[in-house]
This record gives sequence, structure tokens and C-alpha cells, in this order.
Amino acid sequence: MRTRRAATVLICLSLWAMTPLGANADFRAPTQLLGKSLALTWQTNQARRDLATGWTKQFANSAMLRVYISSKGRIFTEKTSYGEYNRVARSTEVSDSPDRKEIEWRAEGKSLVGYREIGNGMRRMIVDFDKDYQTCSLKMIFGKPGGPENILREGARTEIQSIEAVYPTCRIQEGSIFSVN
Repeated sequence: MRTRRAATVLICLSLWAMTPLGANADFRAPTQLLGKSLALTWQTNQARRDLATGWTKQFANSAMLRVYISSKGRIFTEKTSYGEYNRVARSTEVSDSPDRKEIEWRAEGKSLVGYREIGNGMRRMIVDFDKDYQTCSLKMIFGKPGGPENILREGARTEIQSIEAVYPTCRIQEGSIFSVN
């Protein structure tokens, strides 16, 4: 388990290092994805420790990331998380956001790869497409750079001791997922 974790961290670190600062500014979506939307869902199992009290808690939450790739190639996303006690959190992001809190996207062959900072760690999403861009699948990896052993969140008050994405799904559709009917 420790070896697998170390290998995952090394992979994420090297991928993080290769991510350009303005990745979305240079992003060119495959033409087959222009004007299409993705619905990405997953569950995250994690163990967190409150640094003030020392209490450790394990929990799961679910998330959906809705992604729209405009006809001009801009990416718009909205993430909805369903956490403990049925709390719902939403965040909206636009590519090239000046606050650098958006997901950094890039095309790699028949895949879209997205990087998102989480505290002092990172989430990497890989969306793979079939040859005709009609179906897709999702993979996720979490990692962090050197420094503290675990990922720190919420102003370094919470430490993520372990985190794993399970049950990832991907659905692709024509048009904007944000359109109101």
C-alpha cells in the first residue's frame, strides 16, 4: 500500500510539474467536442484529521462536474458536491479565470486531462473518448508535492490522510449542459 501510494504521488508530482501555468489559454479542444457537454460523477472516500483537536474521521461524499466546451473551445464547469450531513456545495469555474482556481485542461490524444489544486495537493482527471467521441470514461488520481506527508485543506486546519475516487462515470451529450429547458 505504501509503495503504491508513493508511486501515485511521484506520478502526480511529475504530471503537476509538466502542467503549464496558463494551460487553458493554450487549450485547443478536439473539434469533435466543440458544442458538447460532459457529466462527470464520482464518489470520494477519505480520512481527515482535524489539526486542532486531533480527531480523525472517515467519510464519503459524491460529486458531479458538469463541463461544457463551447463552439469556440472555451470550457465552462460547475462542480456540485454532496458531503456529510447532506450538505451541498457548488462552485462555478470558467477557463482562464484570473484567480487561478479553475481546472487546468489539456488535450492529450483522445483524452482530456484536467488538473485542479486542492489545498497543497492536486486532483488529476482523465476523460478518455472512443474513436468517434460518442462515449467516454473517467479516471481520477490524487497526489501532492513534497513537504507535509498529507494534503492540507481549509487553511491548513484539516489534513487529508487518505483519499480515493471510486465509481467514476462519464456521459457525453450534444449542446450545453447548462441550458434551461
